[in-house]
Amino acid sequence: MAYELKRARQFTESVKVGDEVIPVILDIDSMAADFNRKYNAVIRAEAEIRKHMEAGVTAENMEAVQAAYGNAIVALFELVFGTTGAEKILAFFENKYIEMLTEVLPFFLEVVVPTLNAAANEKREKLANIHKAKQHNKFFRGGRR
Repeated sequence: MAYELKRARQFTESVKVGDEVIPVILDIDSMAADFNRKYNAVIRAEAEIRKHMEAGVTAENMEAVQAAYGNAIVALFELVFGTTGAEKILAFFENKYIEMLTEVLPFFLEVVVPTLNAAANEKREKLANIHKAKQHNKFFRGGRR
């Protein structure tokens, strides 16, 4: 019996935007860390906007903070939906980021994040099993290697 080598799993889903269906292909192994980094950037930018609003900063003086928020959202969308898909979503929502996030965030929280977490847990278990097997083999070979 031959040992089977497997490629990293890809997750495929789609999102309907207006009349158009946008494919979502997540390369789970390569994008988990990038997704977390970009998702956290959105959260930090959102917190920065809240902080400025609570401090009484006027909308005109929040331009840089709002730009950072928009850039963080676009970067996350491009990662998940691809550049073309992100552009279509932005056009559909007419660059209304709050409305867009309100609609898209459930997809991230209910589909993308659990999928990435499950893949990370699966990989962690697989690596732990490899480590256990390696330790087991060391024991039976008299500690060599």
